[in-house]
Amino acid sequence: MNALQTARSSAAALQRGAWRLIQSATTAQKLALAFALFLAPLAFVASKLIADHQRVTALLAQERAGAAYLRTVNEAQALLHVQARALQIGNTGADSISPALRALRSAERRHGEHLETAPYAERAVFALQVMLTNERARATAAGAASAALADLAHQIGDQSNLMRDPERASHLAANIVLERAPLLAQEARQLASDAGDAFADRRLDAGERANLLQRMAVLDSAGATLNRAIDSMIESAEDARVAAALGPPALAAISNLASYRTYLDRAMTEGRLNLPELLGREAGAQFALAELSARMTTELDRLLEARATQLGRQQAAALLMAGLLFLGVLGAVVAMLRIGLVQPIDSLALS
Repeated sequence: MNALQTARSSAAALQRGAWRLIQSATTAQKLALAFALFLAPLAFVASKLIADHQRVTALLAQERAGAAYLRTVNEAQALLHVQARALQIGNTGADSISPALRALRSAERRHGEHLETAPYAERAVFALQVMLTNERARATAAGAASAALADLAHQIGDQSNLMRDPERASHLAANIVLERAPLLAQEARQLASDAGDAFADRRLDAGERANLLQRMAVLDSAGATLNRAIDSMIESAEDARVAAALGPPALAAISNLASYRTYLDRAMTEGRLNLPELLGREAGAQFALAELSARMTTELDRLLEARATQLGRQQAAALLMAGLLFLGVLGAVVAMLRIGLVQPIDSLALS
């Protein structure tokens, strides 16, 4: 109880002291205090606008870093498929892994710290190194490398916030780069591997035929899903440049996949398969998908850059409006004080 009374008396004493200080202040000091109280909320609003601008700028930089790293991961996955095709025809001297390793390490050094990808990148690099150095473990390491690269891509997508807004065209582009195109490329590679194994003894039994038909159905489904995703992305972008940039590579990917699929149909009907021709058609489909993914990543970066520019202009306009409002109100206050206070005082002094 005594503590409460002490606090109340202290507050009352402080209030009386402040009131006496204000009463004893000169007119200039009172005006300075009024201006300070007027400026405080405007300064607070300006600081909030600046902080929000810095936050959005950092977020957009994170998105662009994620898009750049995703491009490298997809290129590494494509090189892994090239190596797998070479091994399937017995070309053990081919080396598409070393360029993938160099690119991954470089991208991790540039972008990995902010995206928290170090353990994922290490797993992918280790699996690729095993493919390069251990001939007996290459098949197992290839599967591990593909899975590790997929995990790395998902970590990049999560940490870069590329998937945070489902309504944005950049979200749809990131979904294609992160999910749709890699899935279709992986299915095409797996189908070629299974077909090569199935026709190795120059005959196709019922189980092998069923497995290949199932794989082909999955490939068809993945292709249709990718096609729909591209259409949705182009419609969402509302930019003719997106359609012009993505139309040709999308058509090339669809055409090459159709050629690959047609050859497999014919091989199953005839009961024989030419492995080099199969792998050649698969390579055509893979290269077309890689080109589509690269173009998509380029468009993704352009969309993110355009968004950053737009947000920067909007926030600069907001700061400019706040500044103009401040100057306008300040000028009005000064004019009112001059008319209502300074001029009457000057008149009294002259009289």
